[in-house]
Amino acid sequence: MSANLDEQPKIRKRKDGRRQVLVQLRPDTIEQLRAAAAAEDRYVYEIIEELVTDYLAQVNFKL
Repeated sequence: MSANLDEQPKIRKRKDGRRQVLVQLRPDTIEQLRAAAAAEDRYVYEIIEELVTDYLAQVNFKL
């Protein structure tokens, strides 16, 4: 089976409009982040989004 290189992979759209991003973190940081999210009954993405939003507000970054 040969893949058509002109075809784009189908991207699943979220209803909330969020998009996926890849970050590289140390394994111990990932483990702590997952544990913290579980302890707070939150998703990891919620914590990351809060931290990034707070950082951008702190440095007053706007597009």
